[in-house]
Amino acid sequence: MRTDGEGDSPPFVLTPSEYSLVAALVEAVVPPGGDPLSEPGGKEVGAHNYFDSRLCELPGEEREKVRRSLRALNDRATENFGRKFEHLTITEREAVLRSLLASPETRTDFFELRALCLEGFYSDYRDPWYGGKTAWQLTGFGGKRIDGVKKDWSFLRIYAARKSGGTTG
Repeated sequence: MRTDGEGDSPPFVLTPSEYSLVAALVEAVVPPGGDPLSEPGGKEVGAHNYFDSRLCELPGEEREKVRRSLRALNDRATENFGRKFEHLTITEREAVLRSLLASPETRTDFFELRALCLEGFYSDYRDPWYGGKTAWQLTGFGGKRIDGVKKDWSFLRIYAARKSGGTTG
């Protein structure tokens, strides 16, 4: 079971620096518990890969909106703490996110980024190489269980890349 990101494929839409930023964002939005193996957060299950793959489906102007929001996140972190978002402590990251979510000028865009992070975790997604618990298992989701059925995540590029051994365009 991998929880350290070693299995990450190169990003499909995000630049390497954006990808690192999204991994930090996912970790801030859905942090792991005391033991990431039994209480994984968004980064452990691969919500940052889900985020990147979902951007493939967006039209160019929507992708650029996400990129602007990511730049604004780093700008606010640098303005408030003198460092990029991924280099902040958890407490500092939370302060930056709270300020962006509280501001009428940035609220909508940051709720959308936050929603994509949450979707990557709570949709019961997991990276193909991740064998740990998912959000449904952690929350004790009581709906109809399909544990024995392989979930079809093939619409995500991360799965196509793993099957072919490379990346897709």
